[in-house]
Amino acid sequence: MKRVIYTICIMLLAGCGKENITESVSNNNSAPEIIHASFEQPTSRIYVDNSKLYWTYGDCVTLYAKNTKGLKYRFMGDTGAREGKFEALESGSSSESIAHNIAIYPYKEECGIDQNEKINITIDATQSYAQNSFGLGSNIMAARSDDHSFCFRNCCGFLKLALYGDATIHKLELVGNNNEPLAGVATITIDSEGIPTMSISSGSNVVTLDCGSGVTLSNDATAPTEFWFALPPTTFEKGISIILYDSEGRTTTQQTSKSVAIVRNTIQPMESFRASFDSDISADLTAIAGTWHLTKWRNTTPSFDVYMDIKASGAITLYQRISNLGWDVFDSTATYENGTISGIYSDNTAWASSYSVVVNNSDSMTWTSDVDSNDISVYTRSELPANLPVTRSSQGDKRFL
Repeated sequence: MKRVIYTICIMLLAGCGKENITESVSNNNSAPEIIHASFEQPTSRIYVDNSKLYWTYGDCVTLYAKNTKGLKYRFMGDTGAREGKFEALESGSSSESIAHNIAIYPYKEECGIDQNEKINITIDATQSYAQNSFGLGSNIMAARSDDHSFCFRNCCGFLKLALYGDATIHKLELVGNNNEPLAGVATITIDSEGIPTMSISSGSNVVTLDCGSGVTLSNDATAPTEFWFALPPTTFEKGISIILYDSEGRTTTQQTSKSVAIVRNTIQPMESFRASFDSDISADLTAIAGTWHLTKWRNTTPSFDVYMDIKASGAITLYQRISNLGWDVFDSTATYENGTISGIYSDNTAWASSYSVVVNNSDSMTWTSDVDSNDISVYTRSELPANLPVTRSSQGDKRFL
């Protein structure tokens, strides 16, 4: 199924003029053979100059022709057209009536609507990279009409990242630091002015941007490479984390603790940053000496506490509070070789895994288990909490590492 092609485009709300349709269409509840579709028009307040949104031949939408039976329609025009005709690929059948004709892009077989015109549609957890824009089919659009001419409006907002550096990016993962849902079943309603509202109450808190064979970053900080996410309107109260994966299998994480708001039909640009995959950690652990706090585990904020006090000599003290029973403290000695850290506790018990270590910046590092690739821990420099116990524990089955 082909999809709408976007180049840098998002317009503020504006009226959509209806074009005359030469085809004869009925005014009853039967589905027409042909519908006409356009987009919300630009005004003097567009966010990106010279932006453009257009259809590609074969794009498909779902039409609810005044009933709850969804039908598939395909674009008949040429690629690049901002408006045009869609032909029905299947005939309608009697179903529960609704007051208006409702159309949704992209076509999804599982999309549904109830008698109150509340639409349920699935937001995919993986999006495809597109140069200087969001991926094809990632943006959900909706339109409402009393006849068979539709003005499609964006349901999503857009996060734009700007990266530079000496790397080829394989994929990016976006996670809200407060575990905001970003993919799954969403609900769309359309008001009397044709403006859609989309919300999602539960689902995946991770969205992946698949870069295919890889995107080579610009080395010029003044002209960084853009990566776009189409997202449900969301406020990331505690900021976001961006996890980068390069073509060599390395990872690095960039975090912000500031609130980030994603608003329908608008672009939220983020400050550009260098994607550094350098493992600055040295054999004597000098680069990561200090105290660290576990702030993210398996792409979510942990419900427990872990601190590490790392010495350049390789001595590591692990402080953990896995339950409400208090703190456990473990001593170990670590070694580092070829980008991997491993350790042995003071009772000669080995860590449960060795870890690939990536220093994100001076205040953040990421450890990925060599046993379980989903066991990813992000640590941030921090002071130890006051009044930690000084008695060493021997509860080996509860050790975090």
